[in-house]
Amino acid sequence: MTFEVLEEFCAVADFQSISKAADYLYVSQPTLSRHISELEQELGVQLIRRDSRSFSLTPAGEAMYTSARNLIAQQKAMLSQVQFFSTIPFCRDIAIAAPDLDFPPFYEACREFQEEYPSSGFTIRCDKAEHCLHDVLQRKAHLGIGFSFDMPQHLRQLALEQRILGQSDWCVAVPLNSPFAKRQSVTLTELSDASFITTNHICYDFYNDRVAPAYQLCREGSKLRQIPMTSVELVLLQIRCGCGMAILPRPLAKVWPDIRILDLEGPETRFDVVAFWLQERTEEDNGLAAFLDILEETCGKTAV
Repeated sequence: MTFEVLEEFCAVADFQSISKAADYLYVSQPTLSRHISELEQELGVQLIRRDSRSFSLTPAGEAMYTSARNLIAQQKAMLSQVQFFSTIPFCRDIAIAAPDLDFPPFYEACREFQEEYPSSGFTIRCDKAEHCLHDVLQRKAHLGIGFSFDMPQHLRQLALEQRILGQSDWCVAVPLNSPFAKRQSVTLTELSDASFITTNHICYDFYNDRVAPAYQLCREGSKLRQIPMTSVELVLLQIRCGCGMAILPRPLAKVWPDIRILDLEGPETRFDVVAFWLQERTEEDNGLAAFLDILEETCGKTAV
């Protein structure tokens, strides 16, 4: 029994005539009669009473007609739903490794990708900034988000490509009891009034290259010292406890009621927010290629 035979049976019942149904279905009358007879033989029951003067469905035929109509309607609804999804662009699943950062253009691109490719799987692996590069190199993620100051110098040797998403800057987090808490910004040399500065892995180079020399030149005898911590969360917890201050990339600086975020004045305090991926991935994965196109359009940047 096929849906085609069910439609033929329903047409015969609707027209109450095999000849009229055959004309409607564009099949020959002998062929249609044979199909109805084969259906009755398959079911082991008579469906139609037919003679030269009258045409009617048997009780079994009435039940068959109702069930057949329901099945045909369900089939059409199913095909309509499946065909709708065939019109939606398809991309392979994509996984992104990114720190818990505040960078609106990136999340706007994520939303646009999911709206344009709703059938594609999309996952963001929230990880420490220093782990995102490892996730991409180990193929745990298709794409990573990071900062230009933390990227390896020789990307090509690692078979990596990157794209600039935009710029951000370093900032300073202070507790509300700090003398700087009522200000909008602070200079590098002014920070030496603090007893210590808390940093984490991604701030070491900036501290050693930019901050420490400024203290040595302008504030001889300053007792400022660096206290390294393992994560941005611990850095911010230290500040929330009212101790010292922290230098952080602005996208990682969380806004808390008991923390004040200040601009950091001075040269070379800006950096790029970048997306990076393995070169081979864009060739084998159309999901990544599609997301990169949306990123470029959203952020208005080109590959570098």
